[in-house]
Amino acid sequence: MASFKHTNAVNQFINSCVKVVKKRCTENFKKDQSNELQTKFFREINVEWDKFYMGPPISFNTSSYGIVVKNNAGSIISIELDSYIVEYKKARLQLIETVQKNNDVAKTFFYYNNLLQAPYWDTTMELTKLMVSWRKYSYNDELTILDENNKTFEIDGKLFHTLVVQSVNDDKYSVDKLGIGMDFRVNGCVYWFATKETRDLVIKYVMNDKIIEDIDMKRKNV
Repeated sequence: MASFKHTNAVNQFINSCVKVVKKRCTENFKKDQSNELQTKFFREINVEWDKFYMGPPISFNTSSYGIVVKNNAGSIISIELDSYIVEYKKARLQLIETVQKNNDVAKTFFYYNNLLQAPYWDTTMELTKLMVSWRKYSYNDELTILDENNKTFEIDGKLFHTLVVQSVNDDKYSVDKLGIGMDFRVNGCVYWFATKETRDLVIKYVMNDKIIEDIDMKRKNV
């Protein structure tokens, strides 16, 4: 590891942070991934220590792709695995190429097709079939579309609006392979719509029965 010159007090602070990161990484990652993250964090905290030293409380959070260290003042050290960075770049390129290659006005949305192992544009006719299926699963509490995942992203100069289909009862879905390209890390299948109006109509149709049912239950419990 590189050599850094700090006061004893600063070194003690850095070592305390390193110990926490080591514990979190050891608990949550394979040995080689843990070592990679610890090495990267050691370099970062030795450079950025002054943003955290004697500051607000620090939090240490891990995910499947790395670790984030931050305080209440807004200072952040985000350490990501090299493998995730590669996935991010690949997904980003796939998104741009997908948008650039579509010249068919009949195809109004796209998603990552796991069978084809590639992004796939689809038509309104196929969307209608999906909506009927999703509505059925939503009503039976097997599927959900959360408002917090309804986002707008700019890809190659064009706006796309997302909804994310997620399973309610199990871990059927992993992190969406295209969402990674917009730093949109979410478990489920992300669908990208060219217009917000279409996206919103889909959500309303799929979730409407469930929303009405929830409202009725709340009224009964009042």
